[in-house]
Amino acid sequence: MLVNVIGNASQTQLDTPPEETSSAPVLREKVFGMPVDSEILFTNDRNVYQAGIEKRQRKWFVKLSFLKSFLLSGERILRITPARSPLCWYEQLLTGGVFLGLERAFLVFTSYRILHIPTDSAYAYRQSIAQVRYRDIRSIHMRWRTLIIAYKNGKTERFGGIAFRERKKIKQLLPALPLMKQVLQPVGRRHLCPRCTAVLSERTMRCRRCELSFKSKWVAGLMALLFPGGGYFYSRLFFPWAIFFVLEALLLSMLVAVGASLVPVGTDRSFLLGGLILVWAGIKAAGWIHAGHFFKQYIPRKSRLGRWSPSMAGAKNRY
Repeated sequence: MLVNVIGNASQTQLDTPPEETSSAPVLREKVFGMPVDSEILFTNDRNVYQAGIEKRQRKWFVKLSFLKSFLLSGERILRITPARSPLCWYEQLLTGGVFLGLERAFLVFTSYRILHIPTDSAYAYRQSIAQVRYRDIRSIHMRWRTLIIAYKNGKTERFGGIAFRERKKIKQLLPALPLMKQVLQPVGRRHLCPRCTAVLSERTMRCRRCELSFKSKWVAGLMALLFPGGGYFYSRLFFPWAIFFVLEALLLSMLVAVGASLVPVGTDRSFLLGGLILVWAGIKAAGWIHAGHFFKQYIPRKSRLGRWSPSMAGAKNRY
């Protein structure tokens, strides 16, 4: 059943933002105006409908009401699950499990791709969204509550924290995904513009279509080095900013107090001063790296994006 309902979008569809059109395709069902396949969305791993699953999925749809403008023609939502955004090994090492709540996200499996939507700790949209095209995946599998995706470009990403009650259904869904053996110019996870839905160019902090600007990780790093918790404040992550502000302010106060009393410098106080400097440097490094991580998610400079329509873009900006 799953193989029959999952399709594969063309290159043009996946790289071109959806156009506003009045002719919608015939769909099995819609939830909050978004096309879905209820035979997958509301059933368990034995393909049996359960009211509890429908209630849970519809609750997550409320969090994703913005998603309608991102869906392609003929694209259907198959399943939604909470997850965590992928972290590289040194980001995990420096931050540990302290800020895992800040890595919360939704994974939305559709008939064409997986949409990765970073959120805050309450699963609220942070104006950031990325896509993983099935055609770019070399292999995909579940390991307990972690979704492991190996891309054709050689990269691998791990999305942890898959909802416990969703893992069996997702594990059943994975073999039916239309992975292609060969594809020209394979890419990995690519972010979409939260205003005009265009695919964003890597390492370019401005959308070529609607010219929306995104915050710079270099500015975040500089803020993190110069001000206590500055990188988080620049990222509009006020909870970790408050924590880092208190920690750094406390350490600086202790450094000043210990440094001012080093007359003459005693051996024990020298070790204490050195230890405080190392701890302060470690906190600075962790804050700089972790705050910089969020700018890989393309955070808009302005919290209010404003309205945009295809008629506002010139021909040179069209994909």
